[in-house]
Amino acid sequence: MNELKSTKTSDELKTSILKKLNPLKNIKVYTLLLDKRKIKNSDYDKNNLYNFVSG
Repeated sequence: MNELKSTKTSDELKTSILKKLNPLKNIKVYTLLLDKRKIKNSDYDKNNLYNFVSG
């Protein structure tokens, strides 16, 4: 699994996955928050921006 979308993933699933990851050594979890409403340039596709930033 590469990504959990906060708005589309249930709290139960997020909690379950994080509990399973917790005992693992050398694991990295990154959080990316992108408020698409604050992007000033409306000509740029906001979904493409998100995809670029999230890699």
